[in-house]
Amino acid sequence: MNFFDLHCDTIGECANRNLPLRENELHISLEKGECLEKWVQVFAIWMPDEKRGKVAADYFDKVYDYYLRETEKNADVLLPCISADDLAKAERENKAACILAVEGGSVLCGDIDRISLLKERGVKILTLTWNGENELGSGCMDKEDKGLTFFGKNAVRELSSAGIVPDVSHLSEKGFYDTAQEIDFPFIASHSDCGRVYPHKRNLTDEQIDEIIRRNGLIGVNFYKSFLSDDNEKAFDGVLRHLYHILERGGEKTAAMGSDFDGCEIADELAGIDKIPALWEYLNKNGIPCDTLNSCFYGNARNFFFNVLHS
Repeated sequence: MNFFDLHCDTIGECANRNLPLRENELHISLEKGECLEKWVQVFAIWMPDEKRGKVAADYFDKVYDYYLRETEKNADVLLPCISADDLAKAERENKAACILAVEGGSVLCGDIDRISLLKERGVKILTLTWNGENELGSGCMDKEDKGLTFFGKNAVRELSSAGIVPDVSHLSEKGFYDTAQEIDFPFIASHSDCGRVYPHKRNLTDEQIDEIIRRNGLIGVNFYKSFLSDDNEKAFDGVLRHLYHILERGGEKTAAMGSDFDGCEIADELAGIDKIPALWEYLNKNGIPCDTLNSCFYGNARNFFFNVLHS
């Protein structure tokens, strides 16, 4: 089967713990991914909220350098994708493809020129905030929702011009609508679930889901226990209910997967890239057709990024 995962924190875990990407005990390793036929993995460099300025820049550089070393070391099975041609080549050569993201706008250090640096380094997605406030705006866990700052509004426009997709996962609700007002460019929620299915400040309202659908973005269903349901062990059922809700709202071309592997606590039945085929089978047996699942697990994200990587 094919799998396009919009978000994982694996590369940061590997860098901080000096673990190889090919073989490890994390949720994701290249060896565990051998169960997949076509596999595109978005590797996000997570920026902790407390890191600012030069500390944030140095941390990004450290993890980015590790990402470069690991992709070069595993070039026989892994191809970093900066262009649509790269993605097509990975599919043609049966290699896993990887796309680089950053989780947290503190990587910009309040300097708009650093967007050009991210573009030069092949970053294709920027999650605007993590849970707290940064130079771009308020995160979803801030006590006061101030939305995007003046700098943040400028940044989302520049990101779109640079071909870097703004990611609203973790962003405050006001920040979400500020982003929608500033740009016509599609944006994504790379790893977010549905608040109507299970209420959590990190989950999307129906109005937010509808806005992402309207502008042909993507919503990656997150596997984190705390976002799926009260019954933390029935992860497959939680994914089913959140995915079905997006589909029910007209998101047949919007629904995708954003595992959050190696960035959160996930029930044992779903805790690893090697569990994805079993998840696909469960969803299919519980009423989601094969063609729809193929779109949600691969086609929707592939089509979206094929277009973005052409830009």
